[in-house]
Amino acid sequence: MIKAHILEEDPDAAHQLIPCDVCHRCFARDRLETHMRVCENKRPQRKIFDMSQCRARGTDLEEFMKTNGRSKTPVRKNNWRQRHEAFIQTMRQGRGSVPPQSASNLNSEYVSCPHCGRRFAPGPAERHIPKCQNIRSRPPPPKQPHSSSATRRKITQSMWV
Repeated sequence: MIKAHILEEDPDAAHQLIPCDVCHRCFARDRLETHMRVCENKRPQRKIFDMSQCRARGTDLEEFMKTNGRSKTPVRKNNWRQRHEAFIQTMRQGRGSVPPQSASNLNSEYVSCPHCGRRFAPGPAERHIPKCQNIRSRPPPPKQPHSSSATRRKITQSMWV
């Protein structure tokens, strides 16, 4: 049998509260032994009380609360470096300092818009393409790079004119 903190017998013993060794709650001396037997068996199985679940029960919020917490979606590989390099390249192309990159180096997951040439993830591409199709004041799509020798000839001609 488990021994609790037993104090000496005195007239006020019935009113003294003694803490349980398992859960540290205080009980009267005559109820402590019974509680300790139950407490030992139930302590590991006791669930953590979540007040937010109790508040949500019976309301519209209940259907949005998940009991498991995390969803089972697979974790995507972190490719921040590729995305960063693509972002830098896109910014340079926008300024016109670098010719557009070949399609082989671009992210294969992205979908290219046939109207403006911009690239989007599949979800945003579905929303963008129908809108872009109806835009009338759109600037022309970016020019494709010419061969380097033709560009050099054009630059040298403009220098001497």
